[in-house]
Amino acid sequence: MSNRLIAPFQKPNSSYYWFRIVVPERYRQALGRREVVASLKTRDLGEARRLCAARQQEWLDRFRQIEAATAANASADAMAVIDSYLASETRRLGSRGRVIAHELKGLAIAESCAFVDDDPFSDGEFERGVVDQASDVYAGLDRKTVELRRDALRCDHAGAVFVGIEAARRIEAAGLWGMAEGFLVEAFAHAGAPCPTDPATVAIAARHFIHLLLDHAQPDLEAYRAAFPAIQMATPLPRQIAPVAVQPATPTTAVEINTELREAIFGEAVKARTISEVFQAWTNTRPREQAKLVDEWRKATNRFVALWGDVEVAAITDEMVEGFRNALQSLPTRPAKDIASLPILDQIRIAREKDLPRLSGPTVAKSVSGIRVVLEYARDKLKLIKTNPAKLVTVEDAKSEVNARKCFDEDELATIFSSSMMIDPDSDRSDDEFWCVMLAPLTGLRPEEMATVRPSNVKQERGIWYISVELDPRKVRRKKNADGEANKTAKTKTSLRDVPIHWLLIEAGFLDFVEHQRQSGADWLLDSLEGDRYGKRANYLSRRLNRYIRGLGITDEEKVFYSMRHSMKRACRNSKMKEEIADLLAGHAPLSIGRKYGAGAAIDVLHEAVDLIEYPSIAWDPAIACARRRLAIRIGT
Repeated sequence: MSNRLIAPFQKPNSSYYWFRIVVPERYRQALGRREVVASLKTRDLGEARRLCAARQQEWLDRFRQIEAATAANASADAMAVIDSYLASETRRLGSRGRVIAHELKGLAIAESCAFVDDDPFSDGEFERGVVDQASDVYAGLDRKTVELRRDALRCDHAGAVFVGIEAARRIEAAGLWGMAEGFLVEAFAHAGAPCPTDPATVAIAARHFIHLLLDHAQPDLEAYRAAFPAIQMATPLPRQIAPVAVQPATPTTAVEINTELREAIFGEAVKARTISEVFQAWTNTRPREQAKLVDEWRKATNRFVALWGDVEVAAITDEMVEGFRNALQSLPTRPAKDIASLPILDQIRIAREKDLPRLSGPTVAKSVSGIRVVLEYARDKLKLIKTNPAKLVTVEDAKSEVNARKCFDEDELATIFSSSMMIDPDSDRSDDEFWCVMLAPLTGLRPEEMATVRPSNVKQERGIWYISVELDPRKVRRKKNADGEANKTAKTKTSLRDVPIHWLLIEAGFLDFVEHQRQSGADWLLDSLEGDRYGKRANYLSRRLNRYIRGLGITDEEKVFYSMRHSMKRACRNSKMKEEIADLLAGHAPLSIGRKYGAGAAIDVLHEAVDLIEYPSIAWDPAIACARRRLAIRIGT
């Protein structure tokens, strides 16, 4: 780019002075123009010269920004190619450690072959060649030391790793990035792309590769040192900082250039770069019903930032995600306030010193999933990265040890239904709690499904009464969205279903209870339940009922109120009910493809199946009498 001052000019049909600059060809695609012509809106030549110089400087700065953005984008792409290739090799060889060891040995061999005639010695001295570029790094190598290293290279895995680490340190210290050429060619060939030839991009890609090798944990390093005592380890030198040719005043990349269409689609999200900015962009796309999920992912993102800083997503590697996972596995669970306020590394140190309980596998897995989702948004929507570095990071013990499918046995059901809440209408337990316990084993409804039944959701068809588990009408959903309120949700599409009302519930006066709620204008059938800050109406209810169940002597932590739903599925299996009908009633997806065809069943078929559900150990008469008396008290008769 020429820095020669541009002179203002006048158009024949204008009295103003004008500015014109030709856009260099390499920037035309980014700017979408060949030249820039603009009025300076002045008739004074001196003022026009001043404005013209300022305008020229603005455009020269913009060209430099595009140059820097293009280089940054090329560097990010190159690092993504390396990460992707290493991940592919890890899958092929089954271990990241094997891949690192293989590449370290390759570097040591490449270093050896870099000398003239593949022999670094002639009369006991180094030949001219690569050594001349880094005499300080190689000056301490005598013939005997190099022979020992070459013997170690021919030896076993330990020797190869040991010598490879030495080679990587020397390559990094001397900046001999050409040593990594073989790996770069393989990585870019794997990606179906030509290997970069620009020296700056090659240097950044090779440096990234070397750093990945050196940063990989080598717990057996001391054992390698003991196995090869005659070989002195190379002294680590300060890690080189990647040179940056030109830095724009504000963070910019090629993605920001000529992005009118993307800005129209994503709005401000297109400007997101760091992980916290991308998380906020993702958050802005989430509906109100996902507020809890957003908070969980926010906590995960904040912890990632606390560990690594608010880095740009293009700089995040799978090693950083693995380090985040490992840090979470060492964090204390529910620490005291004085510990929770400390930096994350201090919390880990205290947890180890005091042997505090650590975060569970499912909790760690959920946080890693949060980072994975945010980075996937950066890849898929914002196009900031080409591969998701969190995609292959797994967590051991990600599944809870608690058996969430455990159901109540017959004696436990008898205990629950003979308790004061179910037989004493004057019990201090609410009507809503009573009806939840009555409904659960006879309908299989989830707690949140029961909590969000409206009186209008209890319907009749051909003389058969049923509960329709359905979303609110679209008009209601739109109003709630406009008011910032959460809508009713369904766990899955199969959760939306019709469940006929069991004859025992009708006998207990459930339909009269529904009619009373309808006439009184109640918004919800169970109208005394309080929603949490995420709009979920069953959370507090489930906690109260779980405490009640524990108070009855049922202390197995794997048996909770939700276990009623599994008791219902077991009762279905114990009857003559077909399994696909039981799945329809419970809102479970069919397991086979054949069952998906012609999905659903007539209401009379479902009604006949529901009435097959029975629990021999439960004495229903006292519970039915209690239900009728509760209703009478509620109505005031």
